Amino acid sequence: MKDEFASARDIRRKALWAVLFVFIAAGSIWAVFSVSKDLSPRDFLLFLKNASPVYLGLAVLSMFGYIFFEGLAVRSLIKAFGFQCSVRDSMVYGASDIYFSAITPSATGGQPACAYFMIKSGIHITLSTVILLMNLAMYTLAIIVLGVLNLALQPSIYQLFGTLGKILIIIGFGVQSLLFLSFLIILEKDQWLLSLGHSLINLLLRCRILRDREKWEDRLERNIAAYRDHAKLIRAHAKVLWKCFFYNFLQRACQLAVTAFTFLATIAIPGETHLPVSVCISRALSLFGAQSLISIGATFIPIPGAMGVTDMMMVDAFRSVIDPDRASALALLSRSISFYGCVFLALIIVIIAYLRRKKEGKL
Repeated sequence: MKDEFASARDIRRKALWAVLFVFIAAGSIWAVFSVSKDLSPRDFLLFLKNASPVYLGLAVLSMFGYIFFEGLAVRSLIKAFGFQCSVRDSMVYGASDIYFSAITPSATGGQPACAYFMIKSGIHITLSTVILLMNLAMYTLAIIVLGVLNLALQPSIYQLFGTLGKILIIIGFGVQSLLFLSFLIILEKDQWLLSLGHSLINLLLRCRILRDREKWEDRLERNIAAYRDHAKLIRAHAKVLWKCFFYNFLQRACQLAVTAFTFLATIAIPGETHLPVSVCISRALSLFGAQSLISIGATFIPIPGAMGVTDMMMVDAFRSVIDPDRASALALLSRSISFYGCVFLALIIVIIAYLRRKKEGKL
């Protein structure tokens, strides 16, 4: 197959998005400081210096778990189809998905990057597509389940957000549910997709957006036939979906736990030591739940990493749990570990894997 992922044009495009990622990240961090006028970079460094290294370590470990369990989810599917996959390779698959999802709009670059490494390992493109489709479905279901569980156990967390945040959460729930429903339709109702495709082609032809009916209908038929083959493979390995879901659930929980642990790390800061243990745990759980809704509300934003929107929602919700200045510092610290630190670690893993495979002549 033509190596589009590693082509010169594709590398330039990804390099451009990587540069834009840095600028957007800088803008997001500046915005957090701007929202809290009393929080300066010096104050933030002091906030970090006084934080508990034990809980910060747990936060970093949770961030690593986000990459680790992403890899295990993909690995469980690869092994179900009869291919060997080491934990080291699974880490590369997870890291490539996470890194390129973070630097591209709507996370469009993650799955092609992951598929690239899978194909280079000998997994053919059709099976790679099926595996990534299954993993995406379980990833989406994990987001929905965690959000619903947190709302059921802590209904008040929805009230932590302002009007805009609440609207984004509702839309996010709708988008995620639609994505998972689409997966089920692909599995069981491919004829519906065919009918919908024909209707869309007819509409575009009438609007003179498309011109060659035969060409587009032939393309539609071929794509539906491919989906039908994919659906058969998925149904034949349906049991492994629960294992994949379990790993995706742990992956999402690890990401949310970063916020809870960073909060607990700041309890050691003067002014918070008087809080009873029960109150600390209650607040940590509230922040954990709020973070699950933030993930849902920001997931459909077509900005790399949903930067800016996620930061805004974090500060908005955290201010309802702890005092405003600490909320801004906590949001920045949590985001630095769960997102920026995670993306940097994923990049290091991808670079090492790429250089190793290039040296071994596997690229």
